[in-house]
Amino acid sequence: MPKKKIISDKTISKIPQRKIPSVPVKRINPLQGNLRGYNKDAEKVLIENFVALQKVMTNLSLKFDELTIQISKLLELFEISAKSLAERRDFGMGDGRAHRELSGKLDNLMEQNKTLARGLSLLHEPRQMMPQPSQMQQPMRNPPPQNINRPSRFNPLPQKQAVETDDYKKSISPEEKEE
Repeated sequence: MPKKKIISDKTISKIPQRKIPSVPVKRINPLQGNLRGYNKDAEKVLIENFVALQKVMTNLSLKFDELTIQISKLLELFEISAKSLAERRDFGMGDGRAHRELSGKLDNLMEQNKTLARGLSLLHEPRQMMPQPSQMQQPMRNPPPQNINRPSRFNPLPQKQAVETDDYKKSISPEEKEE
């Protein structure tokens, strides 16, 4: 009988592994080596930037100085105007003469306005009281019935409407001002 070989399910096969040759890698330290040329260029750029920054800061400080001078001048102007305004207010309130003159002129103007209004109302009154020509030509046969409850179209003038000429003041003309 032939012999049977029992092969187990577990077979281990060894494949020879190859070694990967290692290549030596040269590591560069950033502080050493080829960076010395780069450092010189970077230093030049940094110095130029620093000088430009100093110029900008100098110009900025000069502009601030000019601005502070202008602001101080503006404050002085405000102080002067405030003092002047306070003096004018004190002068106007303490004296009162200018206030009285202005008040008198306004009163005079108001009186002239009243006089003109009276004159205009007197000019328009006769037209309202006069009958119109078309009404004069037609004979009045039957007067229209008057309804007491209905408001009238024309407000009747009061009976006592005398014009007071005592209060009349002649307006000021340019010829009178020269006198």
